[in-house]
Amino acid sequence: MTTDENNAEGIVARFGNNIAANAPILPFMGLALWLTWANLFTGPPLWFIAGFGVSAPLSDLFRVSRTLLVIIALAAALMHKRVAHLFSSRKVVLAGGAIVCIGTLVAIVGTGINSYYNSQLTMLIPLSGAALTGIGTTVFMLRCGELFSRITPWHILLYSLISRLLMGALYFIARGIPVIAPTMFPWFNLAGTIFLLLLPLAASFLMILPVQKQVTGESSEDAPTTDFSKYDERALIRMGIAFFAFALIESMARATSPSSGGFGFAQDSDIVTLLVMLVCLGFAMAIPGHSSLKMNRMYLLYTALVIIVVGTVALAPIVGIGNTSWGSVISFFAKIVSLFLWCILAVVARRRNASSVLVFGYGFAMFSLGEIVGLVFGGGNVLISLPYDMQMIVCISAASIALMINFLLFSERDLKGLMMGEEAAMAPLSGIFEKRPQAKVKTQEKMPRRFDVVVDRIAEEYSLSPREKEIMRLLAMGYTKNAISERLGISDNTIRTHSRNVYTKLNVHSRQELMDLIDIAQ
Repeated sequence: MTTDENNAEGIVARFGNNIAANAPILPFMGLALWLTWANLFTGPPLWFIAGFGVSAPLSDLFRVSRTLLVIIALAAALMHKRVAHLFSSRKVVLAGGAIVCIGTLVAIVGTGINSYYNSQLTMLIPLSGAALTGIGTTVFMLRCGELFSRITPWHILLYSLISRLLMGALYFIARGIPVIAPTMFPWFNLAGTIFLLLLPLAASFLMILPVQKQVTGESSEDAPTTDFSKYDERALIRMGIAFFAFALIESMARATSPSSGGFGFAQDSDIVTLLVMLVCLGFAMAIPGHSSLKMNRMYLLYTALVIIVVGTVALAPIVGIGNTSWGSVISFFAKIVSLFLWCILAVVARRRNASSVLVFGYGFAMFSLGEIVGLVFGGGNVLISLPYDMQMIVCISAASIALMINFLLFSERDLKGLMMGEEAAMAPLSGIFEKRPQAKVKTQEKMPRRFDVVVDRIAEEYSLSPREKEIMRLLAMGYTKNAISERLGISDNTIRTHSRNVYTKLNVHSRQELMDLIDIAQ
């Protein structure tokens, strides 16, 4: 690289640092721009003008794009140790934005060509563009997962809510874009297309901005190093299955609503978007004060929302399969639940210091796979074509299976275990979303010196043995008992004995109280 190129890159880096320093939230708003692009690209038409004989295969574009995302994300999750560093690279993220932009343009141009010639060969053009967007949005998803897993759980929830507010604002801006059609292509909305093409480019720029330490609670450069135990791996697999089941039934129900391309965006999505914005605004205002929202009831809220969505799916045949208003109700609650699912993935990766590529690559891919399967079943008129009695049986059966998976296969204990560790699964779900991060999960070599000093002082004050001090240190760092056993090379029974001694001498009764004690000492 030449001197001029180095100087130019340095100027760009300083410019980005200055922006991020004054607005720490900006890197995380790339999530809002990416999801806004996804909704507009495969939702209500923004880039062509209705009435000119253009039939954009929106559901086909969605299926192809998300299928590529699922395949690449699952492959990345399997090879997370090899590929995790790629999604911290500015060049890779910017390339992802460029690929999404190019894919969008190819899909738009290909749609016009296919409308004129209408052959299987010309249909491959928009589908190839959708495939490119699937590749680029996988980079977006994994980069956003990496960003959100580096900040405190309190910031994860707050920034996720704000991103939904920004999504809503961008949606209404897009709705107000004037129609500007070139003379040669009267079906083509030039202004809407430009807006759509700029979204992924702007998203990639925001995602490469540096993350500020005031939102991480610790150094943001530490690479995740902790592996899941076998218990955690099983819980993670069950979580993915629960995400798949939920996405399948809500996507199946929404896809029956009459809308562009048959995909599940109800016609009155303006109202849905506005309601989602109001709910997110209420949560965002309640979080900072910790008075209106009890964080230890987050799981109960998530549970209630899942039950509501499943209930609306079960009742769909009564109000009529394909009812637009009922589809909007399902869409509203599903969007709120999807917000919590994103937060769950981020908190799991953060609190367990696990690879965000593994957690998001698997979790988000399973959710997307459920959406694809639900779209195929619901959007293909399969459900509508069934007799009424059969519709009732299918919907109630699907809802019952989804409930059993969400609350039996993947229980509250599994969720707490993933967030806080296997031992914490027996404790209340409190403190996870506290503003101050209480689980500083790092390798011993990368812990701040102040932490080591505090651990040494507490061990001396309470007369802990060297082995008890080491176990206390690892417990406070978030290690499970299985992980401690593997790290120190001693049996599980010995770990349990020393852990009881530590709790007794310190007069604490859980890992959370131990971490609180160390936090106060720090």
